[in-house]
Amino acid sequence: MEWAFSFSGILDTLGSMAETDWSKVLGWPGYRVYRHEINEQAKTLKLWVRRKRGNRKLICSGCGRKLSDAYDSYEREVRDLSCFEFRTTVVIELYRVRCPDCGVKTEKVPQLPSKAPFSKRFEEAVGLACESAAVRRVARELIKGKHWLLLTRWVHLNTHKKRQLNQLFALNRRVMKAYLLKESLDRLWNYTYEGAMLRYLQSWIDQLRWQRLKPMEKLARTLLNHLEGILNYCKTKVPMGVVEAVNGNIKALLRRGRGYRDLNYLLLKAQRLAATKTEFVAFQKAT
Repeated sequence: MEWAFSFSGILDTLGSMAETDWSKVLGWPGYRVYRHEINEQAKTLKLWVRRKRGNRKLICSGCGRKLSDAYDSYEREVRDLSCFEFRTTVVIELYRVRCPDCGVKTEKVPQLPSKAPFSKRFEEAVGLACESAAVRRVARELIKGKHWLLLTRWVHLNTHKKRQLNQLFALNRRVMKAYLLKESLDRLWNYTYEGAMLRYLQSWIDQLRWQRLKPMEKLARTLLNHLEGILNYCKTKVPMGVVEAVNGNIKALLRRGRGYRDLNYLLLKAQRLAATKTEFVAFQKAT
């Protein structure tokens, strides 16, 4: 009850704060908060900020030239330090300038030193956490919500997703190494000669020697355990969807029959379920 009372008191305090108070809490020199939004259920706080009236000095991010006129404006959302228990993001109004030397460039803002979607003090806080906290704990703040983005192939990503992935790589080099290894493994399935495929697989495994990536080492052991089937792919380019369908049929038959003693009988039953005749070696490997 005491915790609930104190938390509700925090919400009342946050709700009654004026925009000038939010500007003081944010503490960005030359900027003011003109709008805020609190989501109690999600425990998120969103602040919209723009330059103060007297702050008209614009700096080109390319060469550092000071300019007085803005070309246009846009909004950029970045993650900032949490306020109490609320995950805080800042939507900042930025200007683009037409520099005589660099052309159209985004203005330079001290609070946003890079193109990553994080403020300067948030990046510094994460850096300090990396020195003292466990890697798994820090990864929750950098990598959370990027699972499917990391699993998607690079060629299938649009420009916005590629930019997000590059920002993630800039914060965690181990993730970048794992992603590059995942992408390079795709070349394995393009070989038509077993010897060439085997040499490429061996060179790929050799790259793991000094990376200290346990999941990738586990994947390498799995590939070696199924080396015979992988090399057979050079001779017969069976679509992976067909393989998954055949495996599903075999597992369904094994569950329904509670096991089979005669492998040929299982082969005949599986062929009746399949659209095409399947080689015997595939069922021998599966069972």
